[in-house]
This record gives sequence, structure tokens and C-alpha cells, in this order.
Amino acid sequence: MGDDGPGWRHSEGFWRGFPTRDALAGALRRPFGGRRRYLALAALAVAVALTPTAWRAVQLAGLPDVGEPFDVKAFRAETAPDGRNAFVLYREAAARYKPLLYLDAAGWPLNLPKKWEEAPPEVRAWVEGNREALALYREGAERPDAAPLPQPGPIFGLEAYSSPNKFAELVALEASRLESLGDMDGARGWYRALLRTAHHFASHDVVPSPNWLQACESGLASWAADPRTTPAQIRRAIDDVNACAALDVTEAYLLKSRYLARRPDIHGAGAPPNWLRSLQWVSTFGATPLFSADRLWSHTALWRAEPERARRVARLVTANRLAYYALPPDRRPKPDLSVPFCALYPVGPDAPAAARALSHKALGRWLDLQKDAPVLRLMWDTEAFHTRMPALRQAVLKALTSELARLEPPTSPSPPPARDPVP
Repeated sequence: MGDDGPGWRHSEGFWRGFPTRDALAGALRRPFGGRRRYLALAALAVAVALTPTAWRAVQLAGLPDVGEPFDVKAFRAETAPDGRNAFVLYREAAARYKPLLYLDAAGWPLNLPKKWEEAPPEVRAWVEGNREALALYREGAERPDAAPLPQPGPIFGLEAYSSPNKFAELVALEASRLESLGDMDGARGWYRALLRTAHHFASHDVVPSPNWLQACESGLASWAADPRTTPAQIRRAIDDVNACAALDVTEAYLLKSRYLARRPDIHGAGAPPNWLRSLQWVSTFGATPLFSADRLWSHTALWRAEPERARRVARLVTANRLAYYALPPDRRPKPDLSVPFCALYPVGPDAPAAARALSHKALGRWLDLQKDAPVLRLMWDTEAFHTRMPALRQAVLKALTSELARLEPPTSPSPPPARDPVP
């Protein structure tokens, strides 16, 4: 029997069919043959390759890139000399700080006592073993300037500019030790150091830990209420608190510091939305989810034009806020309440070009798209930082002045002398 068609042959008594080379080439030439078809195929491949870039450009359309909102190089150059910079000695104190493992019988950490009289022998030995670190810390607290160091490093046993914790308890116990000896003026000096350090850290976008703030407020209040504290010592403490106002920085300085500190946190992933996290847990099989919401969201960064979109929004909002802070308080406009994410302000024609590149309403719409980037919210939340230290000073001053009024009550003015009746 002969061939039954092109590409088919009979062999050894049964039918076996294999496509020949010519038949296969012909089948491929039909859909893709011809120069036009090759060009169409190449154009399709190029279009597919350029689709992510084109979509990214669409996502950024209408969002200008104004560059850095201030002179970053000049701002970073505003460093204090080492002989005046408190952070230089704070770092040296941290290098000599000896931590304490204060645990119970089960190995759980215990809270350190607040008073020297309540301190067990191991806690007292811990304070005595940190004399060198305490001396360096006290010297640093008295310095007038506090500028971030160019190289990160440990501060009080933690990373640079993190909220100090255990060191505050060490200083508070040293103040309590002097109080137990009757050295009330010596204890006042350590409370003064705690208060100044809180201002040093807060001026660079670092909120002191609750232990630190509590040691300042409750420690000084308890010290002032002690019967051994004299009115003259309380007046000196009031002067110490008022002098800390000179350590406050402007809102613009704090915003610039926070912008530079938070800028590295703007990355492509952002925070996955709640609905995606819910799907992750719904898809859990056994103890393992079928997919990771964070990983899946990071893979969509290119399609969401991140991190470029977040970077541009951060620059525009920072420029808007800096233009607002540059105005005198009586000329500052009211914020646009239609933007719930953060305060934005209408700026005038005299504002820098970066602040006028986009209207505050248009910027608010872009900002509303960045709800998955919580780092942006932290970048501009400077009001709480700017008011925290004045609020701390007011609380301490209230406690000190009330004790001073108790010790020295105001004398009532003597009544005027009686006059003779008019005839």
C-alpha cells in the first residue's frame, strides 16, 4: 500500500505517521510567514515588553517630581562641634554602660525599683559599676548643642537615636541615692540632666521612652515634695526647667530631620491592604497560608509605580509644610480639612516653586492613594513632637510651683490705714 498523503508512510505492515520536515515548516510558515507578519510579531513582543513601563508612566502622570524639598547637603552640614555636641559624650557613655539582667526566679525580667531604699544589692552594685558611664552622661547632658552624629552607633545600649530606657532608670536611681543621703541639690542636678537629655533627643525626632519622661516628671515632683528640699533649691529647679526651652528646635528643623530619617523607609512594597491580608488568612491550609500578602503586594510595586510615587508625594508634602512653617504664625493659612490623611495648606505665590508645583487639593488626592504607606503619615506628624517637650515642662513647673507656694504662701496685703471721716 502506498502513501496516504503528504508526510505519511507505510512501514512493516502497520500505519505509522510522523510529520516530515517539509510538512512542519509549511505549517509554521502559514501563520507566521511573510515579512509583514514577522514585523507584526516583533511589534507585539516590543509592546508586551514596554507595557509595564507605559503603565508606570500612566500611574505617575500629573504628579511632578520637584526633587529634594530643601537643601539636604546644607542641612546635614549643620553639625555642632564635638566639644559642644551632647551626642558625642552620650555615645561614649553608651560604650561604657554595663547592662543589668534583673530577673526573677523563673527568669522573667523584673521592673527596677524607683527608690534607692528599695534597691536590692545587685541593683546597687549595678549603679556603682556604671560610675564612669554616669560621669560621661552627666557631662554630655550639660552641653548646649545636640546634633546627630555622622556615623550611626549605639546610644544608651540601643541603636543611635532610639528611645533610651534603662539608662534613664540608672540616672533616676543615682538621684534617689543622693536624696537618701540628704544631698537634695545633688539630686536636682541629675533630674536636670534627665530633662535636658529628653530635649536633646526630642529635638531630633526621637521621643524619649515613657521611663525617661516619668523620671523627669514624677522624680522632680517627689523631690520637691520632700521636706528636706528648700525653697531656694526649688527655685533653682524652676530655672533649670525654664532653661530647657532654649533647647527646642523650630518646626521646620524638626520636619527636615524627620524627612531625612524616614526617607529610607519608603520602599516599593508598602503595607498590604486589609482585604489582601484577610485573603491570606482565609487561604490558610493547616498552619501555613497559601500565599504571603506582603510578598504578593511587593510584586505589584512596579504596577503601582512604587516607590517613585511615594517619594514624589513625600517631597511635595514636605515642601508644602515647609512653606507653611516659613510664614509668621499670624499669617499661616488654615489647613484644608478635606484632606484627612495629614494637614495641607494653600500657599501663596511667594512660596518656593516646589510648594506650588501642585495645588494642595490635587496633592491631597494623590496623598489619599498612599494609604498603604504608613511611613508617610509618620514623616509629617511633627506637631506631637513639637508640643511634647513644652507640655512636659508645664507639668514639671506646675508641680514645682505648687510646692513652692506651699512652703512660701503669699502674704496677704495689709489693709490700708483708716481715714478720718470727711467733715
